[in-house]
Amino acid sequence: MRIYLMAGEQESTEMIPDMDAMRTELYNVGFTAPEIVFATHWDGTHSEWYWRREFPYVYQWLFGDVAVSAQDDPRTNEVTANIFPNPFSGSTTIRLNGNIAKESTLILTDVQGRPIASRPITRAKGKTGSNSLTNNSITINSRETGQGFFLVHLENEYGQRQFLGKLAVQ
Repeated sequence: MRIYLMAGEQESTEMIPDMDAMRTELYNVGFTAPEIVFATHWDGTHSEWYWRREFPYVYQWLFGDVAVSAQDDPRTNEVTANIFPNPFSGSTTIRLNGNIAKESTLILTDVQGRPIASRPITRAKGKTGSNSLTNNSITINSRETGQGFFLVHLENEYGQRQFLGKLAVQ
Protein backbone atom coordinates (compact mmCIF):
# COMPACT_ATOMS: atom_id res chain seq x y z
CA MET A 1 0.00 0.00 0.00
CA ARG A 2 1.21 3.50 -0.80
CA ILE A 3 0.14 6.74 0.87
CA TYR A 4 0.65 10.26 -0.47
CA LEU A 5 0.36 12.96 2.20
CA MET A 6 0.16 16.41 0.63
CA ALA A 7 -0.78 19.84 1.87
CA GLY A 8 -0.10 23.45 1.11
CA GLU A 9 1.65 25.60 3.66
CA GLN A 10 -1.04 28.26 3.18
CA GLU A 11 -3.92 25.90 4.12
CA SER A 12 -3.77 26.40 7.89
CA THR A 13 -1.23 26.58 10.70
CA GLU A 14 -2.26 23.11 11.92
CA MET A 15 -2.23 21.31 8.56
CA ILE A 16 1.48 20.48 8.24
CA PRO A 17 1.98 19.47 11.91
CA ASP A 18 -1.16 17.28 11.72
CA MET A 19 0.08 15.67 8.52
CA ASP A 20 3.49 15.06 10.13
CA ALA A 21 1.76 13.39 13.09
CA MET A 22 -0.12 11.15 10.66
CA ARG A 23 3.16 10.19 8.97
CA THR A 24 4.63 9.29 12.37
CA GLU A 25 1.61 7.10 13.15
CA LEU A 26 1.95 5.35 9.80
CA TYR A 27 5.61 4.59 10.56
CA ASN A 28 4.60 3.34 14.01
CA VAL A 29 2.17 0.80 12.52
CA GLY A 30 4.75 -0.56 10.08
CA PHE A 31 4.78 1.60 6.96
CA THR A 32 8.23 2.35 5.54
CA ALA A 33 9.61 5.50 3.91
CA PRO A 34 9.31 4.18 0.31
CA GLU A 35 5.57 3.63 0.90
CA ILE A 36 4.87 7.23 1.97
CA VAL A 37 5.30 10.56 0.24
CA PHE A 38 5.19 13.64 2.46
CA ALA A 39 4.80 16.67 0.19
CA THR A 40 4.29 20.29 1.18
CA HIS A 41 4.25 23.28 -1.13
CA TRP A 42 4.86 26.86 -0.08
CA ASP A 43 2.16 28.18 -2.40
CA GLY A 44 -0.50 25.52 -1.70
CA THR A 45 -3.88 26.64 -0.41
CA HIS A 46 -7.14 24.89 0.40
CA SER A 47 -8.37 25.25 -3.18
CA GLU A 48 -9.22 23.41 -6.38
CA TRP A 49 -6.40 24.99 -8.44
CA TYR A 50 -3.82 23.61 -6.01
CA TRP A 51 -5.24 20.09 -5.91
CA ARG A 52 -5.72 20.10 -9.71
CA ARG A 53 -2.07 21.08 -10.18
CA GLU A 54 -0.77 18.33 -7.90
CA PHE A 55 -3.22 15.53 -8.80
CA PRO A 56 -1.26 14.12 -11.79
CA TYR A 57 1.85 13.61 -9.65
CA VAL A 58 -0.10 12.01 -6.82
CA TYR A 59 -1.92 9.69 -9.22
CA GLN A 60 1.27 8.73 -11.03
CA TRP A 61 3.08 7.88 -7.80
CA LEU A 62 0.16 5.93 -6.37
CA PHE A 63 -0.65 3.93 -9.47
CA GLY A 64 2.71 3.26 -11.12
CA ASP A 65 3.44 3.51 -14.79
CA VAL A 66 0.84 6.06 -15.77
CA ALA A 67 2.40 8.62 -18.10
CA VAL A 68 1.45 12.11 -17.00
CA SER A 69 2.02 15.34 -18.85
CA ALA A 70 1.43 18.64 -17.13
CA GLN A 71 2.94 21.09 -19.56
CA ASP A 72 1.29 24.07 -17.89
CA ASP A 73 3.21 23.50 -14.65
CA PRO A 74 6.63 25.19 -14.86
CA ARG A 75 8.06 22.60 -12.47
CA THR A 76 7.27 19.79 -14.91
CA ASN A 77 9.97 18.61 -17.25
CA GLU A 78 8.88 16.41 -20.13
CA VAL A 79 11.64 13.82 -20.45
CA THR A 80 11.84 10.59 -22.43
CA ALA A 81 14.38 7.80 -22.14
CA ASN A 82 15.97 5.38 -24.58
CA ILE A 83 17.23 2.27 -22.79
CA PHE A 84 19.64 0.06 -24.73
CA PRO A 85 20.27 -2.80 -24.58
CA ASN A 86 17.10 -3.93 -22.86
CA PRO A 87 16.88 -6.68 -21.66
CA PHE A 88 20.52 -6.77 -20.60
CA SER A 89 23.14 -8.55 -18.58
CA GLY A 90 26.26 -6.62 -17.68
CA SER A 91 25.32 -3.00 -18.28
CA THR A 92 22.82 -0.83 -20.11
CA THR A 93 22.69 2.84 -21.03
CA ILE A 94 19.76 5.11 -20.27
CA ARG A 95 19.80 8.13 -22.58
CA LEU A 96 17.60 10.98 -21.40
CA ASN A 97 15.99 13.34 -23.89
CA GLY A 98 14.13 16.55 -23.15
CA ASN A 99 14.05 19.27 -20.55
CA ILE A 100 15.77 17.82 -17.49
CA ALA A 101 15.17 19.68 -14.23
CA LYS A 102 18.16 21.47 -12.72
CA GLU A 103 18.44 18.95 -9.90
CA SER A 104 16.98 15.51 -10.63
CA THR A 105 17.52 11.93 -9.59
CA LEU A 106 17.22 8.86 -11.76
CA ILE A 107 15.59 6.15 -9.63
CA LEU A 108 15.25 2.43 -10.31
CA THR A 109 12.54 0.61 -8.36
CA ASP A 110 11.39 -2.96 -8.30
CA VAL A 111 7.88 -3.65 -9.55
CA GLN A 112 6.53 -3.08 -6.03
CA GLY A 113 7.98 0.44 -5.94
CA ARG A 114 10.93 -0.27 -3.63
CA PRO A 115 14.05 1.75 -4.55
CA ILE A 116 16.90 -0.38 -5.91
CA ALA A 117 19.39 2.18 -7.23
CA SER A 118 19.55 5.92 -7.85
CA ARG A 119 21.76 8.47 -9.58
CA PRO A 120 21.72 12.17 -8.73
CA ILE A 121 22.02 14.09 -11.97
CA THR A 122 22.47 17.70 -12.93
CA ARG A 123 22.22 19.57 -16.17
CA ALA A 124 25.03 21.93 -15.17
CA LYS A 125 27.82 21.99 -17.75
CA GLY A 126 31.31 20.83 -16.90
CA LYS A 127 30.28 18.25 -14.31
CA THR A 128 31.44 14.68 -14.85
CA GLY A 129 31.53 11.48 -12.87
CA SER A 130 29.06 8.94 -11.52
CA ASN A 131 26.89 11.56 -9.83
CA SER A 132 26.24 13.68 -12.88
CA LEU A 133 24.69 13.52 -16.29
CA THR A 134 27.29 13.10 -19.01
CA ASN A 135 26.16 13.42 -22.63
CA ASN A 136 22.58 12.82 -21.40
CA SER A 137 23.48 9.17 -20.68
CA ILE A 138 23.61 7.12 -17.50
CA THR A 139 25.06 3.61 -17.31
CA ILE A 140 23.44 1.02 -15.05
CA ASN A 141 25.36 -2.13 -14.14
CA SER A 142 23.56 -5.40 -13.39
CA ARG A 143 25.70 -5.78 -10.23
CA GLU A 144 23.68 -2.90 -8.76
CA THR A 145 20.30 -4.42 -9.52
CA GLY A 146 20.57 -8.19 -9.71
CA GLN A 147 18.20 -10.05 -12.02
CA GLY A 148 14.59 -9.02 -12.47
CA PHE A 149 12.27 -6.36 -13.81
CA PHE A 150 12.70 -2.73 -12.79
CA LEU A 151 10.96 0.60 -13.37
CA VAL A 152 12.90 3.73 -14.30
CA HIS A 153 11.75 7.08 -12.89
CA LEU A 154 13.10 10.61 -12.99
CA GLU A 155 12.43 12.58 -9.81
CA ASN A 156 12.70 16.37 -9.97
CA GLU A 157 13.78 18.76 -7.22
CA TYR A 158 10.15 18.97 -5.99
CA GLY A 159 9.92 15.23 -5.38
CA GLN A 160 7.67 14.63 -8.38
CA ARG A 161 8.36 11.49 -10.37
CA GLN A 162 7.93 10.82 -14.05
CA PHE A 163 7.83 7.23 -15.26
CA LEU A 164 10.40 6.70 -18.05
CA GLY A 165 10.42 3.00 -18.81
CA LYS A 166 11.09 -0.58 -17.76
CA LEU A 167 14.32 -2.56 -17.49
CA ALA A 168 14.78 -6.30 -17.67
CA VAL A 169 18.02 -7.68 -16.22
CA GLN A 170 18.95 -11.24 -17.21
